[in-house]
Amino acid sequence: MLGKLTTKSARRWMVALIVALVVAEGGLVLYARWRSAVEEHQAVLATTRLPDGVEAAWRAYVLKRLASTLVVQGNQIRIAQATDKLTGQSTVVSTSTPFEVNCDGVLGGTITFGSGDDAVFVPIFGPAVIYLDGSDKPPPLGVDPSSTAATSLNQQLCPLISDYMQRTGVARSQ
Repeated sequence: MLGKLTTKSARRWMVALIVALVVAEGGLVLYARWRSAVEEHQAVLATTRLPDGVEAAWRAYVLKRLASTLVVQGNQIRIAQATDKLTGQSTVVSTSTPFEVNCDGVLGGTITFGSGDDAVFVPIFGPAVIYLDGSDKPPPLGVDPSSTAATSLNQQLCPLISDYMQRTGVARSQ
């Protein structure tokens, strides 16, 4: 009896085989999509060169933002931010207030004056900057923000902020 297949058992084997083939095909399709997404992401990260003129445009933008955001008046720094237009007030810190420059892929380039609860956070470039009227928007990047080229630009802009602060005597580093 072991060698005989009944119609019922043959159908069961056929259904099981079809189900196995469908599951295997689905797995292959999912793997192919996953692999394609991984390759696409790697291609984005592999972008190591910015389009011509982008670095110079961003350097000019950062210097313009610094000059318009940090206004020295005697021994005080008036920090002009977009929210000043909404509140009618601006933040003022002493030129002797210690500062720290931070750059990361999440917030972009920022300056923090002081420390603790009284620290003043000043975004210079990146997603933390608020643009109310569009006049101070950054130049186009030309590459994916998570690319190697964009990360490299971010790392080049951070020392530009520190150099500006030291060169203009705006404040002293922590």
